[in-house]
Amino acid sequence: MSTVAEKDHLQICKAKIAEQLQLGSETGKLRSRDFEYLATSIEENSGIKISTSTLKRIWKKGYDKTPHPATLNALVSVLGYEDWPAFKQEVSDDDNDALPVIQEAKNYMPIVIPLILCSLLFLVVFDRNTQSALAKLITIERPVNIEGEILFTADKMVSTGVPNTVIFNYDVSDVEADSFFIQQSWNPRNKVRIDPTKNHFSTIYYTPGFHYARLIANTSIIKFQPVHIKSEDWLGIVKYDLRDNIPTYLPTDSISRNGKLQLNPELVSDLGIDTDRDFYVRYYQVRDFGSVPLSDFQLKTTMRIDSLRNTVCPLMEIMIVTEKDISYVQFTPKGCVANLDLRLGEQFRSARDADLSAFGTNVYDWQEIELRVEQQRGKIRLNKQEIGQIDFAEDYGQIVGVILTFKGLGAVDDFQLEAL
Repeated sequence: MSTVAEKDHLQICKAKIAEQLQLGSETGKLRSRDFEYLATSIEENSGIKISTSTLKRIWKKGYDKTPHPATLNALVSVLGYEDWPAFKQEVSDDDNDALPVIQEAKNYMPIVIPLILCSLLFLVVFDRNTQSALAKLITIERPVNIEGEILFTADKMVSTGVPNTVIFNYDVSDVEADSFFIQQSWNPRNKVRIDPTKNHFSTIYYTPGFHYARLIANTSIIKFQPVHIKSEDWLGIVKYDLRDNIPTYLPTDSISRNGKLQLNPELVSDLGIDTDRDFYVRYYQVRDFGSVPLSDFQLKTTMRIDSLRNTVCPLMEIMIVTEKDISYVQFTPKGCVANLDLRLGEQFRSARDADLSAFGTNVYDWQEIELRVEQQRGKIRLNKQEIGQIDFAEDYGQIVGVILTFKGLGAVDDFQLEAL
């Protein structure tokens, strides 16, 4: 059992992380995608990989244990601290420094007040720019106060295809806050400050998907707006970091070979792809599939990695995009299965604390993959052998997109998606 002080420090740490990374739904509750983004941020900043199941346990209401010191060090790395003791020291210093300052102000009040008044008078008379800077420095952010209806809608400039400009229409005249932002999706990299006295903001979506844009006041999400960016049939892109905003688009005629989705290796250098770096190829099909719910569907395909060089731990992934969230299944060589994650509905598995060894395979050979869900009971088959079963409870609505990802070049054959 942790001490009260340690528990308080952990609560402060979690609050600061949620604020800095803009995590949480409209109710403040963190969703699966928030935990996935947090896990990625931790690994980038500390080199430590923490499973989302561990993060969910730490964020669970009533959690009263002390995480491992390495976990605590990893958590505060996203806040810019070298380690947990450094974070605790700064938090403690902030608390302890407050009282002496108040005491000094009380003892020397007759001297301090005239000095402050003289200084402010000097600023007013001689330097209005400095006065403005001082005002910003001493401003304390007000709590968000919503006194009326909030307008937040979106208009796409083209019905299908990317890039796609979206004009957000907003009215925050009935919201009291110090700052306002619009964030394209779950990714805080796509967060932009907006003018609360205006009513329109334009931004560009560079990849298809079913996004939930956020209208943010201070650090609170005050409204969501779904944005469905559709593709025209299959769209191929390349990224060196999957969180990058702008991809390299692959010409349609470059990703079709002998009836398969497959980037012609001879065109790689012509397209400017740096094969000395790790890169990802993604194939998107995001559209209205009709009535194909996540609760009852079947997906069949055949996939493989096409290697240009020896990629460390090559990976391929099938991601299913629904009206509410994403599900995905990943495959990699046997020796790399510790990197794998699996998600269906609200159920998440990480190879860090679950046995996903059956998802290790020779990804350089064609792999027959089947995902079948009946009444929210999912089964995964690899080369006609069942390798996993997951049941989920929540309703995720209709499937609105499929994203196939390869670390390196990859090929897809015989893709089928249908309702059951």
